[in-house]
Amino acid sequence: GSTSSAKAPQQALTRARDRIAKTFTAPLDWFGNATVGGVSSLDIRYWVDATKYTAGGPVFVTMGGEGAAGPRSCSETCEELGGAMLAVEHRFFGESLPDHAAPLSNDFLQFLSVAQNAADTHAITEKVKQEFGTTKAVAHGGSYSGATCAWFRQKYPGTVNGCVSQSGVVHTVWDYLGFDETVWNATGVPDAACPGNIEKATDALQAEFVKGNGASIKKMFNAGNLVGTKLGDSDFFYAVADGLAMLDQYGNKQALCDGVRVASDASPTERIEAVKATLFANYGAQFASQCFYDSEC
Repeated sequence: GSTSSAKAPQQALTRARDRIAKTFTAPLDWFGNATVGGVSSLDIRYWVDATKYTAGGPVFVTMGGEGAAGPRSCSETCEELGGAMLAVEHRFFGESLPDHAAPLSNDFLQFLSVAQNAADTHAITEKVKQEFGTTKAVAHGGSYSGATCAWFRQKYPGTVNGCVSQSGVVHTVWDYLGFDETVWNATGVPDAACPGNIEKATDALQAEFVKGNGASIKKMFNAGNLVGTKLGDSDFFYAVADGLAMLDQYGNKQALCDGVRVASDASPTERIEAVKATLFANYGAQFASQCFYDSEC
């Protein structure tokens, strides 16, 4: 991996938050030194906010999740403790990819794992701790990254003093349907028609794809970037389903049910338009095109 000087220059500790990503060159395979097509490494992006740092303060490690990462500001707790905020991008997401024409091929994706990500984060955290001359660090994350936070603490107890895991999915279940079933049931209270409206709109979308109109539907949702890509159809339906589910999950169920409510004899096109309008109204017109829902991003 990359090497670093024993201690960063003093001006690095007081600079304005750096929005330009730094990179750490990690082995493609931490545990077997494997190569693919002559490629043996990949650059992992990370960001550091040292604007509130005081000597001896801790490093707060924001665990990478299943999407592109970016700079994170020092939180209130970080500021109170004179800490620095470190954000690490998860390998194979965002721009943390192997330098290859097909970085997301199965040959490479065998090295997309919790263990490999933890090893990346371990190395970067140790590098940053060394630069700041501190032995203190706390990891944090939510959902999937909440789980990796907990596992990271278990695997590398000498690297972080603790982990704050929010909704950490530490017990994985194959083909877990409980979340979707809970959302489905919740949308029916108090509006009993809401689940049916969502189902009919989803059926209408799927029917258009069966008829070969998937490209035009994607463009209708401003997701033209998903046209012709290997996982474009799956990415599109993930964006639609996730956008609707999040409205229920995060307290906007009424906006969801109001948005998909149409006349009982509404046409499939009207139902699709209602879904589009609901997503646009709550997330913006570019929701389905964002990098998080594009497997090739």
